[in-house]
Amino acid sequence: MLFGAGIILFTERQEKKEPGVLSADYFLRRQLWLMLFGMINFYVLLWIGDYLFPYAAFGMLLYTFRRMSAKALISAGIICMLLMIARQNVDLYRSKAIISKGEAAMALDTAVVKPGPAEKDAISAMNAFKKRSELESRKNEAKQSVQMMQGSYAALYKYQTERGFSFFTSIIFYISWSHLLFMFFGMAFYKNGMITGAAPAKLYW
Repeated sequence: MLFGAGIILFTERQEKKEPGVLSADYFLRRQLWLMLFGMINFYVLLWIGDYLFPYAAFGMLLYTFRRMSAKALISAGIICMLLMIARQNVDLYRSKAIISKGEAAMALDTAVVKPGPAEKDAISAMNAFKKRSELESRKNEAKQSVQMMQGSYAALYKYQTERGFSFFTSIIFYISWSHLLFMFFGMAFYKNGMITGAAPAKLYW
């Protein structure tokens, strides 16, 4: 939310100082610096939990919404929330479908019905899905991470960059709606005075 508010704060100040395209130039430079530090975190310090790079990308996207009214920004945030809920429910039903298909295939009486390729695939998918959630599987993953941290920089680089690709993919496809939701709200709350303390008490209620 503060990052979203910061977009409005930064651009308004720059537009007062440098009217025209120069304000956009300063903002884009700011975002590119964020991207650079994010890439250093990822490729040099091997920190895959970096959020500077996606924040820089989201900021460039949100720059185009900076002149919208507070109500329009809140509406945009609500749309992001609805899309996030829809995506989470789709994931839930897909996961349930994997388990239900696998269990149905397991329940077949092999003396009467011979399992075909589809049933075998359903059982394999279910077992793989369950294995990823098992405590032992997570322990092994954590143990592997610890071992890689104690090895060479080259080996750790390969390991972390492979994990990082999965992490950034998850941000784009799974976490982006929640990020954009709160950034839109932050922009709206700055515009209507909630963050700066200028809004009337009834608005806070």
